[in-house]
Amino acid sequence: QNQEEDQGNQNGDEDGSEEQNQEEDQNDQSQSPVQNLAKTTRFFDGCKPTCAWSGNIQGDTTLGPVFTCSNEFEDGKQIVNDDPNLKSVCGGGGSGPGAAYTCVDRSPFTSNGQMYAFAASNSRCCECYELTFLASSVDGEGNICQGCSSYSGELEGETLVVQVINSGGDLSPTQFDLMIPGGGMGIFNGLVGNPPNGPPLFPQSSYSDWGQRYGGVSSREQCFQLPASVVPGCLWRFDDFKGADNPGVSFRKVKC
Repeated sequence: QNQEEDQGNQNGDEDGSEEQNQEEDQNDQSQSPVQNLAKTTRFFDGCKPTCAWSGNIQGDTTLGPVFTCSNEFEDGKQIVNDDPNLKSVCGGGGSGPGAAYTCVDRSPFTSNGQMYAFAASNSRCCECYELTFLASSVDGEGNICQGCSSYSGELEGETLVVQVINSGGDLSPTQFDLMIPGGGMGIFNGLVGNPPNGPPLFPQSSYSDWGQRYGGVSSREQCFQLPASVVPGCLWRFDDFKGADNPGVSFRKVKC
């Protein structure tokens, strides 16, 4: 800015330059495409979140690392782990014995009419974003797309505030993968069966109860097949989220 002001003074036409710059800025804005668009998807795998590793917490933040939990429950509440370096049930290094799992209270919820959720994204750990839903879906490159999901604009204009606590090697640079129980396991499965580093989060649950590996359960009624601790988060998808399938969003960073 100082260089532009100096150049205007040297040319002896400061007012004219300023007016010209304003016109150029207006032209640039009218010709620029819409920025900060992203696709949304959904998943819930039970694994230790990326942001639970202290080495993944960058910059000056008081919000991390993210807590992890065990696969044991007392009086309906999941026991929180003390050791932040516990290995993820889904694989990789870390300490033992025992393994780290997602805490099921990281399910989406609505408070005073505002929707909230946790998400995986290739953004910095623990940052928060306000997502405003569009009338259509968005592809992995941030472009409006028609027919790339069954979403039909049912959430248009509504907002969802998310906190990034996870990441994913299969995520595009402009994508928020919402953590919704029953939304599909995705690449990893720490929920049922035989995960690499320990027993599953829900040993009594069946693989088929969780629906498709990508996409999850397909109806509200199927939520009641899931363990009781995650049923509310599953129902949120069909009630507050209106069963929307991968809606497109615009996004902006907000204070957590």
